[in-house]
Amino acid sequence: MKGLIAGLIIVVIILAIVYYLYTEGYFYSVDINGVYVTIDSNFLGIKNSLHVSYSNTTISAHGDQDITLKIYLYNNNPLLSVKVTNVSVSHPFTLISATPVPSEISPHSNETLCIVIKTPMCNYAGAVDIIICATEG
Repeated sequence: MKGLIAGLIIVVIILAIVYYLYTEGYFYSVDINGVYVTIDSNFLGIKNSLHVSYSNTTISAHGDQDITLKIYLYNNNPLLSVKVTNVSVSHPFTLISATPVPSEISPHSNETLCIVIKTPMCNYAGAVDIIICATEG
């Protein structure tokens, strides 16, 4: 009888561990093999004057994990400020935060956007698209 109870306790502990790993996304593999940033603006001058750079374009994670990406923006327009109004990411990722948004980038100034995305609860291999909406400041 004691052996049966000990066996049931072990089974319950193993099931609890498997459930935890499943709900935390450890059974899913997310391989990001590219980060693509697009500037979305109705003003052609903004698309030409806002320069974007970033790193960490190959990332391996598990499902439901937060990933932080830093996007560096430089406004090389000598006269006009650029206002970053919104940031979005492609499906199946979820945008958690994008700071500092909204923000205004003065002429010949730079800004670092810190973007946090959540990985999907499924196996995924591919790129993530980040869309930055901007307008005249």
